[in-house]
Amino acid sequence: MQAKTQSIIPLESSQIPPYIMPKASDPILEISGLCARFNAFSLKNICFEIHPFERLGIIGESGSGKSLLAKLILGLVRPTQSPSGRMYFCGNDLLTLKEHHLTKIRGAQIAYIPQSPLLALNPLHTIQKQMLEMFALHCPKLPRDEQNRQIKSALMRVGLDFSIAERLPHTLSGGQAQRVCIAMMSLLRPKILLCDEPTTALDAHIQKQILELLQSFEDMAIVFISHDLGLMRHFATRILVMQEGSIVDCGTQEEIFQREIVLDSSTQDSIASKRALDSTQDSRPKPPARNPYTKLLLESTYLTPNTLSAIDPTLLTLRDFGVFYTKKGVFRTHKLKALEHLNLTLKSCDSIGIIGESGSGKSSLALGILGLEEHIGELILADSVLAQTTPKTALKTSSQTTPQTIYPSKKRDMAFKHSIQIVFQDPFLALNPRMCVFEILCEALQIHDPAKTSRQLETKAANYLYQVGLDERFLYRYPHTLSGGQAQRVCIARALATRAHILILDEPTSALDKTAQKAILTLLQNLQRDLHLSYLMISHDLEVIEAMCQQVLVLKNGKVLEYGSVKEVFNTPKSPYTKLLLESKTL
Repeated sequence: MQAKTQSIIPLESSQIPPYIMPKASDPILEISGLCARFNAFSLKNICFEIHPFERLGIIGESGSGKSLLAKLILGLVRPTQSPSGRMYFCGNDLLTLKEHHLTKIRGAQIAYIPQSPLLALNPLHTIQKQMLEMFALHCPKLPRDEQNRQIKSALMRVGLDFSIAERLPHTLSGGQAQRVCIAMMSLLRPKILLCDEPTTALDAHIQKQILELLQSFEDMAIVFISHDLGLMRHFATRILVMQEGSIVDCGTQEEIFQREIVLDSSTQDSIASKRALDSTQDSRPKPPARNPYTKLLLESTYLTPNTLSAIDPTLLTLRDFGVFYTKKGVFRTHKLKALEHLNLTLKSCDSIGIIGESGSGKSSLALGILGLEEHIGELILADSVLAQTTPKTALKTSSQTTPQTIYPSKKRDMAFKHSIQIVFQDPFLALNPRMCVFEILCEALQIHDPAKTSRQLETKAANYLYQVGLDERFLYRYPHTLSGGQAQRVCIARALATRAHILILDEPTSALDKTAQKAILTLLQNLQRDLHLSYLMISHDLEVIEAMCQQVLVLKNGKVLEYGSVKEVFNTPKSPYTKLLLESKTL
């Protein structure tokens, strides 16, 4: 990559130490022998360099220390013991700089884009006011007109209109909020931009736009932190692999993504004969062997396809289904349609994927089915499902049975709630932090067997944990002590404890790293095969939909654009919008 002239707004020399501008070939950040302890976790012997205008990727599972390393570079976290090693940025050791010097570096020389933009932005201040704080901290003498001009330029550079500057963060979509953070952090044209999972939980085509936007910043080095090796393939030129606080592998993009090719005997014979004719083949150096952990990460990018087929009977039917929100005004109320004219049939062992951009109506569909929002049209649930999940006490009071039950808007009885359960995107928000795993599962178990003793409930709870790949050692652990994958398994066990036959999976793996994602998807496939479960899977990850589902439904602005088998829709899409979504699948 060619060197570019950086247009960084100068800071007052009295406020920062003298920086030594590196040559184009010299690193701007050099870390060697860095060791830092944070209670029970440690960063161990971290060594790497960042060169001007470089695209560096840091990959690893959750808890490997990626984000902690980025925050340590910025001085945002303090080790429990004095760190050792060196962290040189333009001639100054960041580990020994005083706090007021580090404050002048953050944002102006080294900027940080967090994973959750809506949590990073102040909900009480407009976007413009928050961007003006960058100038107040680093360039207070710059005229206000020039500050506004640069804010407008920064917003336009990330594809946003200047009118968004007057809005509050909660009025922005996820993609808009991420672009605002990128505009704010690139405002002063820093030398290094640290991007911590900047595309997590975004739609696939929004991910592609964010990556293209970051690639366009050719006047700064970018460190891209992610658990998604697929994204790294399209962004980073050099990749570091972290595991348990250490860098276990590093190399160029080509070196990291090399795969061992297994050849059949005939092909090997032909190659052997060719090598006999060309002795120079034997003298060529072999590629270095990849670290086993890197191989594990690479393998997690390939998902095992679901081979189950839907079978009769039909469990759930939606006819001309729509969801709307009621907005109360001073004199009258308004009904806002979030979804309309949707028809869907879910059979036993069936998996239907729901895809679409943010605001397309995916989550509204889930809320409408669960009766949490008002709906129109027919929602029909087979009584065969209700009979299998209804508690014995409720069955005794039921005097009539029909082949199916039609539920009106927002009216859901206990039998329905036990038949259909939802697994949310963020397991830690879905689990009560004050309850241990046993207490969480008991809430579901006692619905069916309220007279069970504590010992009997403990045995049943342990059985459900075994079904999701955990054991009884997790019964008395609290959610904050679990990893993301373990917490999501507890959420699935809680749904199964109600004896549900239909699970609504609302982005169940988007908050997980790739290895945990593959493990959860494999678990869901096994549970579906063993328990004959049916899934409605909401996801922005088209590879997950392709691996898990037999049918797919494409939504945009609350309307169904396409509905059919996954092979048919993905191979021969009819809607231009579906084609646009599938183009982002190549990431």
